[in-house]
Amino acid sequence: MNLRVATLAAALGIVAVFVLRTAATFSSQLFTHPVVAQAGVWTHLFSTAAMLWFFVAFFLEMTDPSRPALRRAAATAAAGAVIAFLVPLQTLLRIAGIAPFSGFVRSPWLEPIAPLIATVAILVFFAVCRRDLIRSEEAQLRDAAGAAMWAYALVTVLNLVVLALYMSSGELRWLTQRGPMVAWITLPLVAAGLAAVLYFFVMLSRHLAELSAHRSTIGYD
Repeated sequence: MNLRVATLAAALGIVAVFVLRTAATFSSQLFTHPVVAQAGVWTHLFSTAAMLWFFVAFFLEMTDPSRPALRRAAATAAAGAVIAFLVPLQTLLRIAGIAPFSGFVRSPWLEPIAPLIATVAILVFFAVCRRDLIRSEEAQLRDAAGAAMWAYALVTVLNLVVLALYMSSGELRWLTQRGPMVAWITLPLVAAGLAAVLYFFVMLSRHLAELSAHRSTIGYD
């Protein structure tokens, strides 16, 4: 698996989801159109699949037996990405009316709980990256992992609030859809978190490019 391509796909995926959620914040009627709604589901599916690809590729290319904690963290994050992937998959199965999975499709708890589980798993991944990337050439990547860790800590808190509101009201809505005041508070926080994760992806891409150049130089010599 090519980690650099997977990194790009993951970055595109989270940006696309952010754009869709922002659009839904300012135009709640936009996703009532069936074509737009299905495009949103497919975008969500791509984003979660890309994150899964990223963590599997990271596990294969950036970890080894000498870093067992990092390997476990990457595997945990991949498992979290699988759980997140089930949310858009559930929606697609519901739309298709696939009977063999009716119990899974009708479960009301997957959508509010799966994002929380996934964000906690990814938070653990970035926390371990921040601790274990100790080589001198990994300093910038370690700092970027720290920024992404705080971003996912924030998203975890927001997902906890969403789950608490769902349990109290029975209505599942992202915080940016709970009125203008909440949206104007939440959107900048989410945008800052997105920027931090994108910064990690950029630093990782640079790190991979440097590793590739170093290996090419060794091979040439």
